[in-house]
Amino acid sequence: MFKRRSVVRVGVIGTGNMGKHHVRVYSGMDNVELVGIADINRARVRHLASLYNTKAYTSYHELIRRERPDAVSIAVPTTMHKDVALDIIASGIHALIEKPIADSLKAADEIIEAADKEDVRVMIGHIERFNPVVEALKDIMPELGEILTISSKRLGPYPPSIKDVGVILDLAVHDIDVISVLYGKHVISVNAFAGNSFRNSNRHDLEDYATVVLRYEGGNIGVVETNWLTPRKVRTLMIVGTEAVAHADYITQNAEVWKPECTITVSVDRQEPLRNELESFIRCVSTRAKPHPSAEDGKKVLAVAIAAINSYRKQEEVRINDILS
Repeated sequence: MFKRRSVVRVGVIGTGNMGKHHVRVYSGMDNVELVGIADINRARVRHLASLYNTKAYTSYHELIRRERPDAVSIAVPTTMHKDVALDIIASGIHALIEKPIADSLKAADEIIEAADKEDVRVMIGHIERFNPVVEALKDIMPELGEILTISSKRLGPYPPSIKDVGVILDLAVHDIDVISVLYGKHVISVNAFAGNSFRNSNRHDLEDYATVVLRYEGGNIGVVETNWLTPRKVRTLMIVGTEAVAHADYITQNAEVWKPECTITVSVDRQEPLRNELESFIRCVSTRAKPHPSAEDGKKVLAVAIAAINSYRKQEEVRINDILS
């Protein structure tokens, strides 16, 4: 059973593209002790452990047994999220699961039920919620008038490390979450248009480009454009209102408001989103507060993403309630 400590002992499971940054950030946080990291890639995990002065394990079971951390980040491939998370929760350890929560709603439900039973905090790594530019957009939205649409572009080259899910579950989930947070509403239906290009023709079942149209309560619209085909990363968000338009860049954390008579630069306190996210997670572990985004939040985003996948495969609009029923 977790006991409150002034220093939270943490571990990281999976040290690939995202996990290695969890290792880096935890190692520099106050009131956090990085007690160990685990990855099946022996050379990689040993290198990172040496770099950040922690212990390396090739089995997360051994990490848990020997170090007994209070909390861990789970940054393994999406299809492994459920099995790893259930093992961690059964050990009474709090978990931050990199997005998406899981690869199916059934798996998400199992994680939620296990966490409730063991009274374990589970947070989902929808990192863009912690991007300062998103917080700045929330503050200026009332100046835009009635919001008509919110649209995003999340484009870039294909990441060879992603082999188990398509671009919707890997990338579009970020903006599905952010747009829903900005509207403060739930998606009620989805129309998606997607496919697999010749560049990744070895996996015809996994889309590498998609445009997802989200319909919200009250008639609001969200549009997410994403792909693994663009040679340079693009991460932008646009909010169109009756009085003005806001445009933001997630990467540079720059934002502007475009009005007919002028362009206004939005003040943004630039910070690393991952550090903000992990600090929020550690606060939840220390205080036993409910994390945001919670596992339930992660399930809602996953439901929309699955609806989008079903939509483009069936070539029809899909209602979220039909996915959840």
